[in-house]
Amino acid sequence: MNTTLTINVKESIAKQAEIYAGRYNLNLPELVERYLVSLIHPEQYSGLASKPADKSLKALRGKIQFRDDYDYKSMREAT
Repeated sequence: MNTTLTINVKESIAKQAEIYAGRYNLNLPELVERYLVSLIHPEQYSGLASKPADKSLKALRGKIQFRDDYDYKSMREAT
């Protein structure tokens, strides 16, 4: 089951992240999902986000804001 995640980032960061994702034939939601999975399960993940991140991806760290009612623990258990 998927859920909608709304994040607010600077426009320049979003554009850079889209360019980064495009290099790997991904869209921005796919890139963010892979990055989140790599944070939750770093030992299991061998995909894109396990590679050294460039400035675009590093800039996203700490910028994602979840809704107050978002249950990240259930998301972690579902993956």
